[in-house]
Amino acid sequence: MGTYYMWVNPAKREWIDDAPFDDFGYMMSIASIQPCDTTDAACTLIAGRWHGDPVMYIGDGWPGAYAKEGYPLERYFDGFPYEDVLNNFTDVTGIFEQARGKTHADYVHAGDEVIRDVPYDGPFDQRPVHYRFAINHTRCEYVDRALAPIEDVLKFADGYDFARLDPIPSLYSPSNDSSEWFGRWCTDLVDMTDERPPEGYVDVTADACWDGATYCDNRLALDDQTIMQILHSAAFLEELEVLGIDPEPDDRSVVKGGKVALARLAYELEERDHVPEEIPRSLSHIGSCNDHGFGEVKQEGQAELWGIFTWHVLLGPARDVEAEVLDAGLRVGDTLFVESCPREEDEWGFAFHNMAGQKLRLQIAYAEDEDLIVAWLSQVHEGTRLLCRVEETNLNGANGDDDPCFYWRVYGLRVSLIGRAN
Repeated sequence: MGTYYMWVNPAKREWIDDAPFDDFGYMMSIASIQPCDTTDAACTLIAGRWHGDPVMYIGDGWPGAYAKEGYPLERYFDGFPYEDVLNNFTDVTGIFEQARGKTHADYVHAGDEVIRDVPYDGPFDQRPVHYRFAINHTRCEYVDRALAPIEDVLKFADGYDFARLDPIPSLYSPSNDSSEWFGRWCTDLVDMTDERPPEGYVDVTADACWDGATYCDNRLALDDQTIMQILHSAAFLEELEVLGIDPEPDDRSVVKGGKVALARLAYELEERDHVPEEIPRSLSHIGSCNDHGFGEVKQEGQAELWGIFTWHVLLGPARDVEAEVLDAGLRVGDTLFVESCPREEDEWGFAFHNMAGQKLRLQIAYAEDEDLIVAWLSQVHEGTRLLCRVEETNLNGANGDDDPCFYWRVYGLRVSLIGRAN
């Protein structure tokens, strides 16, 4: 069923429920995408009634395995936090007009008695406010929700639209230990405002976003108008075609690879001379990082190759973007050539190149593949290049499964011998 979240103020012993807002704001994945009235309601309270108090977006499994040593936020609660809130805190969702005519979604305690289906009793005099900035004066940092990363490009009957992430829920949620940003602001002094932060405050918008999201470039800051101009341009459709992406998926669906096209056009718009390493180049033809092998059994006379890339954000080595782009850009039907070389240049005694002569990071996948390539090369004179055709491509990879700073990609190819060239 997943984790159910709620916004709570342990100092005032108050909480708000997502049900009156009808937006599934109890889910981290939904609350972390703009717009979400439940998240905005919490921000409205942080700006007013809850200002200066500890505020948390807690899950029904916290603390459990998510307790952080030296960070005992559970001390604010009597026993298990989620149960303490439901049993002993006051549901103040009735502050907002969306609760008018609706009942408490869970239950209300009247002494030892549990009463269900209790109507909210107001005052129903506020609406959730969508503030642009959240400014943390304790840490001298802020988030700019208007320039948060893009989560998805969407297709509707009348054109394309987009969804933008919101870092607010993760900053206030101690219920996940996968990132230093989760629960970081729970006890800090934060202003919700439309006024810009003071000079010297650090923008942490991209870093603080929920790490379960799949945005393609966490440094790409685009305003709404610029994004819509790109999405409704002929260049966007052309870019989708170049990337091999279906420009007409079902209405109200995610455009697979749409973020890549958006990011590439955005950087061209800003006249940057390279695409940052966070943006995958033309990977749609390879498949997703969830693929685990080729679709068919390898045929006789075909060899499997791997282009392996690893990097560590803190410890190094740095990501070799130029080399990775060469391997990632290979498509089914492309021609490569392989030729012998001194083992000082390549440990296998042979190397693969694209037809522009650029050396690729490809290496053999299995011992039998080495035997096959050596057999191919033994049949020709020294200096002769053997031509290979790419028959199939594959991508495996992960972003920091165990170490959040370690990344790896393996670009797999299946090739067959098609001829020779001197």
